[in-house]
Amino acid sequence: KQKPINVFGDRSPNSPIRKVYKKRILKELKTVPDGAMTPAEIERDIQMGEEEKHIFHTLYEKARYGDAVCTKEEADNYHF
Repeated sequence: KQKPINVFGDRSPNSPIRKVYKKRILKELKTVPDGAMTPAEIERDIQMGEEEKHIFHTLYEKARYGDAVCTKEEADNYHF
């Protein structure tokens, strides 16, 4: 059985986190990364401090793969 289509998009805090992540990666790399690359492989080539990169990666992984939804506060503070 197919899932119903949500015409309003994802309104959870995960959506803006994933959007910011994608924009930052595309801006830094200037090309579209290979679809088979993991977030960690993609992030190797971006210019960012180690602590900032860790937060960037951890929050994206939570938004993309985590069972729990990110909080609104996390989404509001996720502007790299």
